[in-house]
Amino acid sequence: MLGEHAAGLSAADERIRARLDESVFAEVLDEVPDEWLEPVPGAETPAAVRAAYVSFLAARLETRQWLPVGVVA
Repeated sequence: MLGEHAAGLSAADERIRARLDESVFAEVLDEVPDEWLEPVPGAETPAAVRAAYVSFLAARLETRQWLPVGVVA
């Protein structure tokens, strides 16, 4: 079922990458209430947790890890 959509994933990736960046991730995470951001080692404050999420999402977008193997052009 999902395999029939694989051909469009590379184009979808390009559209996504054109619209998302660290500033978008930061803007969205600014909307998350502090109470929802539980501290973890290395990110003990809500601001630090937000920064960690921004870094994670930016790296994931850059590495294109969401795409199945063989789809990255």
